[in-house]
Amino acid sequence: MYKYLIYACIISSTLFASSSIPQPRIDQHNLYHVKVVRIIDGDTLVGDIELPWDVTLRNKHIRAYGYDAWENKKSNRSEPVTDEELLKGIKATNDLANLIKNGELYISPAADEIDNFGRPLAYYYVKPNNGNSLIDVSLYMKYRGHIRDVPSRQ
Repeated sequence: MYKYLIYACIISSTLFASSSIPQPRIDQHNLYHVKVVRIIDGDTLVGDIELPWDVTLRNKHIRAYGYDAWENKKSNRSEPVTDEELLKGIKATNDLANLIKNGELYISPAADEIDNFGRPLAYYYVKPNNGNSLIDVSLYMKYRGHIRDVPSRQ
């Protein structure tokens, strides 16, 4: 009986490991540190992008690539935003702010893509103050329930 229980545990853990959250796609040669100036909402921020040779792009609006968070203001959308969606947006904004506050933000440009508002699109990654590995922010926001289940605006 115990033999079958052990086999079941091994098989289930193997299946779980193979179907777990995908690992982040990080191109170390295309990863830039960002000093966050302010967070606009759960998927947009303003920051100073530190490039090689001591070049810094200051006060750039950067839109997260890979997810669309709930809005934190009713005036941000062309379609109506419900009070429930507004609360989700405020929570998403606060969660992103707390994640970044406890680490350092890095971005990787999304193949030179620009959104409809002229903002560069980038993958967000956070290196926690107490760790060495990077957190893929799009996976983190999805796990925390902050991603809208509608077609992306990207």
